[in-house]
Amino acid sequence: MPAVEARFAAWMISPVVLAVGALFVAYGWIGYIGSDDVAWYYAGARGWIDSFPYVGGHGTIRTPLTIPMALAVVALGLGIAALVLPGLVYGAVMVGALGVWLGRAVSPAVGLAAGLAIVTMPLVAVQASIANIDIVEGSAVMLAVVLLAAAVRGRPSVELFFGAGVLLGIAFLARETAVFAVVAVIAAFIIGFGVARWRYFLSGAGFLAVWLVELVYLAIMTGDPLYRLALARNHDPSQSRAANLEGNLLVHPALDPLVVLLVNQEFALLFWISIPLGIWLCVGTALAPSERRIARLFALFGLVWALGVAALDGALVLNPRYFLVSALVAAVLVGWSLVVLWRRGRHRLVAVLGLGLLAGNIAGTAIENRDFSFGEFALRDLARARPGEIIATDHETWRRAETLLAFEGLDRRIEPEAPVAGRLYLVNRPRVAALTPEMAQRCFGAFASWERIAEAVPERRFPFGILAALGVDRLMPERWWRRLATPHEGVVLYRVTATGSDRACTIGDRPVRARP
Repeated sequence: MPAVEARFAAWMISPVVLAVGALFVAYGWIGYIGSDDVAWYYAGARGWIDSFPYVGGHGTIRTPLTIPMALAVVALGLGIAALVLPGLVYGAVMVGALGVWLGRAVSPAVGLAAGLAIVTMPLVAVQASIANIDIVEGSAVMLAVVLLAAAVRGRPSVELFFGAGVLLGIAFLARETAVFAVVAVIAAFIIGFGVARWRYFLSGAGFLAVWLVELVYLAIMTGDPLYRLALARNHDPSQSRAANLEGNLLVHPALDPLVVLLVNQEFALLFWISIPLGIWLCVGTALAPSERRIARLFALFGLVWALGVAALDGALVLNPRYFLVSALVAAVLVGWSLVVLWRRGRHRLVAVLGLGLLAGNIAGTAIENRDFSFGEFALRDLARARPGEIIATDHETWRRAETLLAFEGLDRRIEPEAPVAGRLYLVNRPRVAALTPEMAQRCFGAFASWERIAEAVPERRFPFGILAALGVDRLMPERWWRRLATPHEGVVLYRVTATGSDRACTIGDRPVRARP
């Protein structure tokens, strides 16, 4: 391909990849999830708006996200769009730059394949649709790897190495786990990758330049330049193995991190394909030495990151999102490998692997629980429809909905308290279902005597309506099918009556008993 055509093809990668990515983000869209993290990020953004200059605490100190979020709030106003926009911009810049660089440095086909493997990944499609620090951190790390790869490829300039360090510094300010990437740079220094080792110190200088700015700022604002590290050290210092069971299949502490990569829907078939193909690409002779060096550099960052997360088992929950950088690297290696195999005439193998990866990604996104916050959205909608009334609900639902409600000033009309006779009470069914069977039975017994005002149940998601019509729902246990097709059991709004007030239950830390 002539040079001009190759450059044009490389630049066309971004719009194609971003268009496909937009479709997958729309398919996996959540928008708002009522977690502590989202509340922290929003509080941090408001802190920069209302109390500039601002520091904050755990979560709110993640300035690479909270400052752009504050700017988004100023520009767009309060709402879900302002929460989600910064992560979308970070992700779009990363995948666009990565695809274009691979397209120019290796080939347009490699850039396109790698970009598509990233944006169709369930983890990326879903996490990009919520306020998320993983996308911010992962994007900064991957852009740093691109700069280092450009340097290793044959242009080891001061700007590339220093810029990579600056990006790693930004990633570290997003979340301290970015230190895994610093360890990868140290490993790259030891290996060399064909460039003078002293140049890696430039990356260290770039990292320290960013961190030094924060150290000075924190020293002025708090008196403790290491305030960030003190927060990280004192936050949730230990996690039990029971916490890792949430959404994971565990077999043995030594194997659990690998099992998370292989059997979670967030990655679908990615690591099943990327591990053997990545080894083949980095160890074999399929690539020219200069390209193999780049592939090995990417693989080094992915491997060190995964080992870092695994080593902190006990301090970090084995949540798939913590492995995002490793997954992004795996997607690059898969896309690259498929192009090389195609050029070697292995068309049938590429078709099987490529279509298998895509089908797995679609299925993984489909079964992701996108209705996790259905109860909180339903509470908002019901409060909108009844502007003159107070609605009570359980404390957990109220806590998770508080930020969402605050966007429209509805938080003042929602109370996390026991029901009062004559008032409205929203029952978020999953909160009751999470109780012990005996307690749940007592709760539903109390609710049966109340006046049912409204009910909301999430719609069955695509493609489960089609599968039900084909009879697939009859081929598996009802509990499994319900969790896949409609993972949220819905909400019911009651008018509380005093009848049955002696039949109390407890949701969270609040009693559910009608008070006269």
